[in-house]
Amino acid sequence: MEKVKITSAMTGESLEGTLVTPVQSNGKAVLFIHGWRSNEFGYIHRAKALADIGYICFAFSLRGHGGSDGDIRKLTRQDFINDVTDAYDFLAKQNSVNPDEIGIVSASFGGYLSALLTKRRQVRWLALRAPANYPDNGFEDIPQNKYPYESTSTEGWRKQKLDHNATEALRAIYQYIHLRN
Repeated sequence: MEKVKITSAMTGESLEGTLVTPVQSNGKAVLFIHGWRSNEFGYIHRAKALADIGYICFAFSLRGHGGSDGDIRKLTRQDFINDVTDAYDFLAKQNSVNPDEIGIVSASFGGYLSALLTKRRQVRWLALRAPANYPDNGFEDIPQNKYPYESTSTEGWRKQKLDHNATEALRAIYQYIHLRN
């Protein structure tokens, strides 16, 4: 287990994470993506368990979370998808990682980001726990100031029945499922 920092080429800010490598790698890897206002630490025990069976794992904290740089009040969903892409690329470059065998385990906001990542990078499999979904508008707005995460309008939006074309995240999941089969 190794603490690492990834520096974004775009911003110069760093993401803090934990790389867990097995004694004997099977070439498979897992990227762990946490939810809003969480961090990497909830995934380290899962990463250790997967490393015991040969997986190379990377759990990291999004900017503004955990020990990573950034102010959560000034970051957009676009910023966070950039973080996830940087973390994926870091993991894909590790020795013994087969880039065709990278899976993602995520929760809530991390599930939303995971869905979007499938349109940017090759993802072998997804494990989404209570994935979030957000309207496409406001993607580049500062979340705290522009999107009412915990308001009654959000609750009503979340309860709507949506088809697979309603948001970019739902389209991404739909394409991911249908292009793989």
